[in-house]
Amino acid sequence: INNDNIKKLLSKRGFKILQTGKLDSLKQIELFNNAQFVIGPHGAAFSNLVFCKPKTNVIEIKKARALFEECRKEMEANRKTFAKIEVGMMFEVPSAFLICDKFMSEIDFCAIGSNDLTQYVLAVDRNNPQIADLYDPLHPAVLQLIHRLVQTAEEHQISVELCGEMASDPDGCVILVGLGINSLSMNAPLIPVVKKRLSEISLPDAKILAQNALNATSPEEVRNLIRECFPDTHSIEKHKK
Repeated sequence: INNDNIKKLLSKRGFKILQTGKLDSLKQIELFNNAQFVIGPHGAAFSNLVFCKPKTNVIEIKKARALFEECRKEMEANRKTFAKIEVGMMFEVPSAFLICDKFMSEIDFCAIGSNDLTQYVLAVDRNNPQIADLYDPLHPAVLQLIHRLVQTAEEHQISVELCGEMASDPDGCVILVGLGINSLSMNAPLIPVVKKRLSEISLPDAKILAQNALNATSPEEVRNLIRECFPDTHSIEKHKK
């Protein structure tokens, strides 16, 4: 299944359609069968994982689980056997972060979409050149929401992965690791930059830096805190080049 099909299956044209009840049972089964091959956590493909795009309330994820379970039982009735379905959720909407504890009993893993999260929190369109300079995922408000989710997921023993530009930002990756995220998704060419950056700081120091960042008043202050630790290494300007 390719990326375009994944978007169709789990976007308004996919799961949202299933919720309306406008598809007959066979179509639902067909969609469910395809949806099993969504990319799971850590970038690997698993046949028994389903990844749900951003949700804003618990009812949505409960409906998703119920639908997948219904389809699984129907397929088993047709002599097709499946392992337990693990359901994951993408956290991108601020409202979901604020009640993230309510989702934990309904999901098996989760991920953070840092690009959209930053855009929603700061009310800044990152594609608008007139205000793009206000877009910065290291804004303390963004960091505090990420911190909230990571702590909550840890309490429930649920893994958290982060994807988006923040993961490959030499400044951002240090803060993320300090906040407790140990799985970052990025383009392969950027891995050496992040690997080098993280090798230059200990985990205890990264945690202290992350705590200071949570108490900062602006993304500029956060980046200045980071650069005090790395005065002669990669900066965000170099990273962008």
